[in-house]
Amino acid sequence: MVKHVITDKKGLVQQPGTGIQIDSCITSGINTPVAHYNVVAGLSTSKGIELVAGAVTSSFADSGTAYILGSLGGNCLGLPAMTSANIGYTARIIVTGALNATAIAEAAQDADRFLLALASRDGAAKINKITTGTNNLNFLNGCADATQCAIVHIEYINANKAVVQGLSLT
Repeated sequence: MVKHVITDKKGLVQQPGTGIQIDSCITSGINTPVAHYNVVAGLSTSKGIELVAGAVTSSFADSGTAYILGSLGGNCLGLPAMTSANIGYTARIIVTGALNATAIAEAAQDADRFLLALASRDGAAKINKITTGTNNLNFLNGCADATQCAIVHIEYINANKAVVQGLSLT
C-alpha cells in the first residue's frame, strides 16, 4: 500500500504505508483566512477517515476520526455527550459537494452547545451555511461545492461545550 503525503516543501509524494497525511498550510486565496494543518490533521490519524452514509454514531473511543459527509446530504453523525468524561474528544467533518439535504452532527444531550469559530473561504463577513441549534451542528447546501469542501474541527472543551473551527464557502 502507498501513503500519500502533502508537504509545503515537496508537494505531493508517496511513502510506504496507507492513508493520507497533510503536513501543510492550506490557504483559501489572497486576503482570506488561513486554515493551518491542525484543522485537517485528522486525515492522518490512526483512526482514519469514515464516509458517513445515513446515520453513524461516534463515541469517545472514535476521537480523532475524520468523517466525510457526502453530497447527497441527509447524513446524521451522532456525537458523544459533552460530559466531563468526554472532554478532549475531537472530530473532523468534511463536507464534499453541494448538499441535497441538510447534514447534521448531533450531540447526545439537549444541553450540549457548539461554539462556532468559522471563516469563509471568500472572506465574507458571516458564515450562514453552517449553523447550530439546540445540540445540532447543521451543514446546509452552499457550505461546499464541487471544487471546494467545507471542513471543521470539533473539540470538546468543557461539559456541554465544544468549539467548532473551520472553513466554509459562505
